[in-house]
Amino acid sequence: MPGVRKSIERMNAKAAAEKLPQIKSEPILALAEQLAPVLKAAEWHDRADAALAGISKIDLRDIRSVIAAADRAARTDETRALAESLRAGLAQRLEVDHRRWLDELAGTIGEGRTIRALRLSSRPPKAGTPLPVDMAERLANMAAEDLSPNTNQQRWSTVVDSVALSPVRTQVIPLGVPETPSEDLLATIRRLADRVPQIAALFGIEPPAPSPRGRRPPPPPPAPAAEKATEQPTETPTPDPEATTETPTPDPEATTETPTPDPEATTDTEAADTAEQPTDTEAADTAEQPTDTEAATDTPETS
Repeated sequence: MPGVRKSIERMNAKAAAEKLPQIKSEPILALAEQLAPVLKAAEWHDRADAALAGISKIDLRDIRSVIAAADRAARTDETRALAESLRAGLAQRLEVDHRRWLDELAGTIGEGRTIRALRLSSRPPKAGTPLPVDMAERLANMAAEDLSPNTNQQRWSTVVDSVALSPVRTQVIPLGVPETPSEDLLATIRRLADRVPQIAALFGIEPPAPSPRGRRPPPPPPAPAAEKATEQPTETPTPDPEATTETPTPDPEATTETPTPDPEATTDTEAADTAEQPTDTEAADTAEQPTDTEAATDTPETS
């Protein structure tokens, strides 16, 4: 998919330079996503066919890589059957190679080729396969005989280096060490002390402490509860005097400005009401007084 996107961008840049309409990327990307699993399965199918055809000659690592990819690519009955054929062929190939390896190792030990036998023993076709007991004893005795005080120190270094990688490295006990070992030999022993500690002890060299490989150091342990309780009051935020003084407080002027009944306004209102009330009363009295006056004037005339 990244290659498809880059191709589209390159074609659109070229089209923009030539003032041509650009390509819409969405349909092409959708089609590429649909075809990607099919293409991967087809590619794996080709590799599996080639590995099955040359399973007796192809390197074991290549065959294992094809089988490992079968979990993602073998999704049909045909590809699953092909993957099973590869697994069966690999198992048969391992058995053949293992018998051949044992025969070659036995012949090398019989010829007295110590270094060749030690290095060959460290490369079995089946990883982790132990040596037969009798063969391991013969190989360890051969290596111990080569590690004697009379052996050349350069050969000493070479044999120790081969022993450190062999499956019999813990079984080899040298017959003796050189009286005055050279600096090169001591450097080799120091470098391989963790692999052959029984040989390093003969030179007065202690192997380094084992350290985990490929792992991060463990995190520090959590603090005890007592320390947390002690540290907690100091870590809690304390009120800042300046922040306390700056906290918003009611403003006296704002408090006085809040809408409350105004005494003057109340007085004015009452005055207005009072002024209006007499007017109504006077109007009523005025309306009634002429009637009384007229009644008074009419009375003498009648009399």
